[in-house]
Amino acid sequence: MVKAAQTGDATPWHLDSSYFPTRSGKILSIWVPFDRATPDRGAVTYIHGSHHRTATHGLELIAWLLEPGDVLIQDVDTLHRSPRNVSDRQCRAILYRM
Repeated sequence: MVKAAQTGDATPWHLDSSYFPTRSGKILSIWVPFDRATPDRGAVTYIHGSHHRTATHGLELIAWLLEPGDVLIQDVDTLHRSPRNVSDRQCRAILYRM
């Protein structure tokens, strides 16, 4: 995945589980950045508790500042989005599904 500097669209809110239908639902998304990942570079933002279906009101948005080589693991039923990269640097990452 590459978010080029000062280009591209935001990725809308979604669940990865809609792309990986399984009977068990036991899939993880693993995200490893190659560049510093910050909100202005399009780092992923989550709705806290959405994978438990407990985020019914008072939504809390969470995001992390990630350095190259950090690992972010999420349940495929976690509601998330990625804002547009408004910085002057690209943001690259690799995604795995297990």
